Amino acid sequence: MEGPRAPLENEIPSVIQFLDTNLRPQGEWSITSEYPLAFSEANRNNIRIITEKDEVLAHAVVRPMIIKTPAGLFKIAGLGSVVTSTDHRNQGLSTKTIESCLDAAKAHGCDFAILWTNMYDFYRRMGFELGGNEVSVLLDRDIVGGEMNLKFMESGKIAPEAIHRLYSQHTVTSLRTIDETRKYLQIPNSRVYTAWDANGTLKAYAIEGKGADLDGYIHEWGGNVPALLSLFAHVRTAQKRSITIIVPGHSQNLIR
Repeated sequence: MEGPRAPLENEIPSVIQFLDTNLRPQGEWSITSEYPLAFSEANRNNIRIITEKDEVLAHAVVRPMIIKTPAGLFKIAGLGSVVTSTDHRNQGLSTKTIESCLDAAKAHGCDFAILWTNMYDFYRRMGFELGGNEVSVLLDRDIVGGEMNLKFMESGKIAPEAIHRLYSQHTVTSLRTIDETRKYLQIPNSRVYTAWDANGTLKAYAIEGKGADLDGYIHEWGGNVPALLSLFAHVRTAQKRSITIIVPGHSQNLIR
């Protein structure tokens, strides 16, 4: 076996095929469409694979990001797409790729690493602990207190600059460029809802679904609370169903 190591440029197609086979077997789209920044050429050296005779056996990827918080800026490492081929599991290969990713994160000067998982015991062995909290808000009835005279749309074909302006107003968020926002708007299976005032200014947005993940969940949103409430009410009415919004625990103005 060889690795963990970063893949060569000419190995990327086989790496993506391995990931699509193991993580996206339905084949509706490639995982690269869901995570365009993690699997970009700029991040290739932060991908880790273990191979044997040109066959990819295990994979993990890490991407450094800057997080803005009231306490200051932090450089974090987002870890994901951890997978080992079925025939080579229980040999410690995933542990090796993760540890190599964490070494890369240290080399980038990251303050800490984060991931989303329900395999708590596995990751705790490598020093991870549960952190942060989110609230799932189910809207199954009419809500009041929204902003009036707004026009609503459902389309991802909107100027990323408008989304970026509202996204950047969050007090806790990862820093993005406008081009990165543009790429996120192109992720498959994402429904982008927006609310506009009479002057054509974007007042609120909400994104439901993200590739194979977060289907049926509004996981990203921005704008002032009255405009958001109106947008959520519109989505529930237009879709004729309840909607679920993922809200970080610190967003007390929206949770209330």
